Amino acid sequence: MASKAPRIFNSVRVERKFTAPTRPDTPQHIVEHALDPTKGASTTLSYEQIQEGRWKHLSPSLSTFQAFQKPYFPVFGHFQYLWDHEGNQYLDLLAQNLTISVGHNHPHVVARAKEQMKKMVHCTTMYLNETPILAAQKLKETLPPGEDWVVHYVNSGSEAVDLAVMMSRVYTGSYDIISMRNAYHGLHSSAMDLTGLNVCKQNLPGSFGVKHVQNPDMYRGVFADRGNEAPELYARDVRDTITYSTSGKVAGFVFEKVQGYGGIHVLPHGYLQKATEYVREAGGLIIADEVQSGFGRMGKAFWSFELDGIVPDMIVTAKGLGNGFPVAAVMVKRKIAEAITHKQFFNTYGGNPLVTAASLGVLEALEKDKTQERALSVGAVFKTTLDNLKRDFPDDIGDVRGMGLMYGVELCKPNSTEPDRTKAAWVFEAMRDQGVIMGLGGLYKNVLRVMPPMAVSEEDAAFLDQVFRYALVSYRESHAVEI
Repeated sequence: MASKAPRIFNSVRVERKFTAPTRPDTPQHIVEHALDPTKGASTTLSYEQIQEGRWKHLSPSLSTFQAFQKPYFPVFGHFQYLWDHEGNQYLDLLAQNLTISVGHNHPHVVARAKEQMKKMVHCTTMYLNETPILAAQKLKETLPPGEDWVVHYVNSGSEAVDLAVMMSRVYTGSYDIISMRNAYHGLHSSAMDLTGLNVCKQNLPGSFGVKHVQNPDMYRGVFADRGNEAPELYARDVRDTITYSTSGKVAGFVFEKVQGYGGIHVLPHGYLQKATEYVREAGGLIIADEVQSGFGRMGKAFWSFELDGIVPDMIVTAKGLGNGFPVAAVMVKRKIAEAITHKQFFNTYGGNPLVTAASLGVLEALEKDKTQERALSVGAVFKTTLDNLKRDFPDDIGDVRGMGLMYGVELCKPNSTEPDRTKAAWVFEAMRDQGVIMGLGGLYKNVLRVMPPMAVSEEDAAFLDQVFRYALVSYRESHAVEI
């Protein structure tokens, strides 16, 4: 584990090279809606009691997924900003692991949820309720036309993936599913089987009926140096896997257009067209995992699969659908969904009116705020910012990849593509100390992930630039790296 990053404002040598990062003024539309964070920071337990209680009363598995050496305790959020228990303000570039799409405590989403809470918090799916119908109608407006889509609500992305896999197997009569190395689809049951990262898989018999193909890594993958030939070469592994590792028939192919937790690897254009062609020739269905990359985050498209001109048979989503409320969905062609009607199937909280009311509020806010347009325009500023950092710190940043408002910054050792986990962990801590919350992912935990609530501004990109530069120079100072 890397040593704790000091507060880098205190570095004398660094201060001679850079101006201390200056936080941008909080935008007026946030000031108008936000509560006084110092008043909203009161808690029943102290920081120390909460930290101790987490380990004493909650599952020890939480220790496997903790950010920062000194645990972070946010108590208030609004749009792209968070405040901790001491009243310190942070720019949230992780969006609570991409669950926050339109912004923390978005007033329209909160209003929709409050309105529903006054009526009814829960209604079993055995009875009629209008809220999930209204939410599903709105969600279907975002899908490719010409298909009879239906929506099956569940509670989490893992559950949605598991349901999609089951439907594909029942509908096709085949069992094998094609997934990718480096993919993340969840940590439960079938979702864990599909995941292609060893740190996310328990030491249990698993992945029966799942075939993992090479992910088309354009940075250090086996065909990374083949240019325009690479997408087709990677796609052939899908064809060959079907030929040599299955009966020749498969149930489906699950993919992330942008591999999120795996380090923000974007599948190159042309790959999905060929890969899906091979899968459909083998009788398989196409399942797009849009849990992290959907809702306009790509900027150029509402759903990331649209960038490749394909129409999947199923789309799974979660996270940003609820903007923090626990709701997920499988959007599927009706004829496929009908395959599981021969036996009883339901989800106790699937279509819960409270969370579907919140999701309706999210979809309405996405339109009202023109969020996709913002992801495109402000995302371009973030991309330029990160590219300039790579240009100015070539011995530290090996690659910048992504699009819209979803980027990965890969930290490597000098003059190498070798991952530098120590440097990444140090910079990650140092940026938190200066008011920027990032994500840390990738198989080697060396990729800093930039995936903010889509309310961020150009001023936020400028603040990120200052803090990132400060952290990198501070790392060099503290590790006696020549500047």
